[in-house]
Amino acid sequence: MYRKNGYWITHTDKHIQAFLVELANAGWRIVDPPKYYQCLCPCPQKHKIMVHLTPSDAYHVNHLRQFARNRTCYKPGYLKGVN
Repeated sequence: MYRKNGYWITHTDKHIQAFLVELANAGWRIVDPPKYYQCLCPCPQKHKIMVHLTPSDAYHVNHLRQFARNRTCYKPGYLKGVN
């Protein structure tokens, strides 16, 4: 994972990187503490998603993506900048 001024740029896992880019393009704010990413929704209900840096569950990102898509305020972002 690479950082610029304390903010994430890329993650070594391409699936987590794609999910973070999708959230960032959808307007979510991503806070970058040492053990997990904290993704904060811009809506008044203040939804929050915690993305672990090294998830132990193979379907961790799929579950988080489904959680985000179940929120009525979520507008899917485009996957710009993802290989």
